[in-house]
Amino acid sequence: MTSSIEKAREAWGGELPEWVEALARECDAHGQRATASRIGYSQTVVNHVLSNKYGQSGEATARGKLSAVEMAVRGTLLQQSVTCPLLGEIPADRCNENQKAPWASHNPTRVLLYRACRNGCVNSRIKPK
Repeated sequence: MTSSIEKAREAWGGELPEWVEALARECDAHGQRATASRIGYSQTVVNHVLSNKYGQSGEATARGKLSAVEMAVRGTLLQQSVTCPLLGEIPADRCNENQKAPWASHNPTRVLLYRACRNGCVNSRIKPK
């Protein structure tokens, strides 16, 4: 049986992006299902990322989804952080979660985050309206 790291190297052409290598190593250590659960994505998404087939349709939205997976891996597995203009230093995966969160008028912090994520934050993957 081929390891996840071998599968990823073959699919990505040898030199892996740091986050893909971290994802593959975590899959080898704990399995794809557990890794997928840990980063908040499905096992299918993890498999497609390792196979370098996720987001390859050429659509901008698909590439954007790949960057969301990357942020989840960087925040969860690599413990990388970003500077949020509202919250300060936060894990990259939390930034990603804040961007995906829906409008919540009952929570003042959520309102501010919703607006910040959509109005020019350098970490945002959301296009300003």
